[in-house]
Amino acid sequence: MAGAPRIFVSHLSGVPVFDPNGDQVGRVRDLVAMLRVGRRPPRLLGLVVELSTRRRIFLPMTRVTGIESGQVITTGVLNVRRFEQRPTERLVFGELLDRRVRLVETGEEVTVLDVAVQQLPARREWEIDRVFVRKGRSGAFRRTKGETLTVEWSAVTGFSLEEDGQGAESLLATFEQLRAADLANVMHHLSPKRRGEVALALDDDRLADVLEELPEDDQIEILSKLKEERAADVLEAMDPDDAADLLGELPEEDVERLLTLMRPDEAADVRRLMAYEERTAGGLMTTEPIVLRPDATVADALARVRNADLSPALAAQVYVCRPPDETPTGKYLGTAHFQRLLRDPPYTLVSSILDDDLQPLAPDAALPVVAGFFATYDMVAAPVVDESGSLLGAVTVDDVLDHMLPEDWRETEFHLDDGPGADGSEAPHGPEREIRERTASGATAATRPRTRLDQPKPQRRRLLPEWDPEAFGRLSERIARFLGTGRFIVWMTVVIILWVVWNVAAPGEWRFDTYPFIFLTLMLSLQASYAAPLILLAQNRQADRDRVNLEQDRKQNERSIADTEYLTREIAALRIGLGEVATRDWIRSELQDLVKELEERYTDGHGDGRVVFPAERAHGRDVDDR
Repeated sequence: MAGAPRIFVSHLSGVPVFDPNGDQVGRVRDLVAMLRVGRRPPRLLGLVVELSTRRRIFLPMTRVTGIESGQVITTGVLNVRRFEQRPTERLVFGELLDRRVRLVETGEEVTVLDVAVQQLPARREWEIDRVFVRKGRSGAFRRTKGETLTVEWSAVTGFSLEEDGQGAESLLATFEQLRAADLANVMHHLSPKRRGEVALALDDDRLADVLEELPEDDQIEILSKLKEERAADVLEAMDPDDAADLLGELPEEDVERLLTLMRPDEAADVRRLMAYEERTAGGLMTTEPIVLRPDATVADALARVRNADLSPALAAQVYVCRPPDETPTGKYLGTAHFQRLLRDPPYTLVSSILDDDLQPLAPDAALPVVAGFFATYDMVAAPVVDESGSLLGAVTVDDVLDHMLPEDWRETEFHLDDGPGADGSEAPHGPEREIRERTASGATAATRPRTRLDQPKPQRRRLLPEWDPEAFGRLSERIARFLGTGRFIVWMTVVIILWVVWNVAAPGEWRFDTYPFIFLTLMLSLQASYAAPLILLAQNRQADRDRVNLEQDRKQNERSIADTEYLTREIAALRIGLGEVATRDWIRSELQDLVKELEERYTDGHGDGRVVFPAERAHGRDVDDR
């Protein structure tokens, strides 16, 4: 610890934990401290380490042999029992950061951004001895402009008080790189009060992603702490099937009130899903699959698949239906798989590469039937079609697994040997167990970059002023358009002539730029230096527009070529078919040949010379034929 006698805890978030052999055993998710009486610095008890199985364990600081840049080294012996916070313990990331405390000397309110820990000399104990704070209350502007300073722990007060409305900016900044499922795991282990504060600090889309990964109890708890308007916005950002499952756990009056606040189109999808039983295909499906018309091309399908908001399961295939394109659609025609889309040319019509052999699921199909369908045909998504043949939605494999796993699967580990035993109790573990789990990437303790741990983690700031690129681009185009006109040349010529005449003919004391007109040369150079990049910027914008137009023209040409080829194939098929159809001329020639043959036979048999079919008949009734 000689290289880093003091460590700010923001550097430890997500840091890998290694054993003496260099094998990674987990990552740091939080630190556990115990407050002391008076102004004595809190004692750091240990680290909360998350194993690869998502189990959180407690690692005492007495088993930490070193904390270097980007790594924590342990003795290699860990207690793998699940971590449970005691009443006297405080989580540093979850409870101390973003707290509003007061400076003892001035009484000014400050916000905690970071804390520093230090190992006591000649002992194996650690304590929190420094606090990195920002003056002023948290706000959209004060957060970046407030003065920051590092003070002793004894110089602040208010950590032991229960605080309402504690912020969560620093906590979220610490875990900003986490996936939604991992952030949900972090929030699940926070106290209900802190969990609600973190939810309030998240934006709607991020909170919607996290809610989809939380257990139902946590979902209901967080949703109940939000204002009704924001709760409706979060439900709109969630997938319709997840929103329907969440609303299904709320009282009917709350459900109706939230649905009324949602957008009508979003609420209609959720209402339609809530009409089905939960463990049926209709209750599992999402109403937002990729739907294309029969005249769409492979290029159109791939453009829809590239949408980053789609899950991998939904992006694995597109569904071809007749209009309308929104569910419930027109007649369902078939499915085009992503792998088939990659094999065919971009101009190919999706209607020509459909997989229409598989029978789609009915909305009332039970969960075992849906699971059997996925297992039998190795599918990751399946269409749900009603009796009239309209596509209602699609069921994805993650929704099937979510309903087939135990209700508390989010709180259990990935591996079966760490889960419950056969009798329902937790599988036994020895009190001490040495864990060596090498990371998938092969990273070891010797490959981590070094950073200064004795300094607070710098806050991300924008040094350059913010501007609207679109508005600036339009301004540059107007300037470039004016520079390319005759008016600009005339005005610049007039200004130069007046400038030269004034500095030649005016009295000496009135001249400001005498020959050789150095200031004029400087102004013209300055004007040229600004005009060149503005013209280039305008040209780049025009080039971007031309590129978009060319892309649209290319797609239109591809569609035209595809349509032409389709019509050519159809015409060729018609010509081939018509080649075997009897035409009027052919029938007439055949009849004439038959008449001649009959006349010849009649003449040979009777010899009276009468024709079989007279060329002319008398006008009137056909008496001879009666």
